[in-house]
Amino acid sequence: MRDLEPDRGARVRIENGYPGWTPQPGSELLTRFQRVHRERLGSDPSVKVIHAGLECGILGGKYPELEMISFGPLIRGAHSPDERVEVASVEEFWTLLRALVEDLARPAA
Repeated sequence: MRDLEPDRGARVRIENGYPGWTPQPGSELLTRFQRVHRERLGSDPSVKVIHAGLECGILGGKYPELEMISFGPLIRGAHSPDERVEVASVEEFWTLLRALVEDLARPAA
């Protein structure tokens, strides 16, 4: 957009951008989450890197040594008038979150 400004007479103002976040695929946190997922749901989680504005970028900028993962219920049409959540996935998310916190409260194996 900025490159078009001189030619098109447009003014561009960028505000409130999210900083990037580089996932750590070998982190202990992710390894523990994958184990908890297998134990609770009987399958491996689908681990993906996606393009999204995540709070992980903000937190990682302030605490670069912090291990983070991002997971949650299944949301469709995010940030639109059609945004909705699959209710069954909320229960699954809550089960996983509680189990992960319980696991993290114990020393790593």
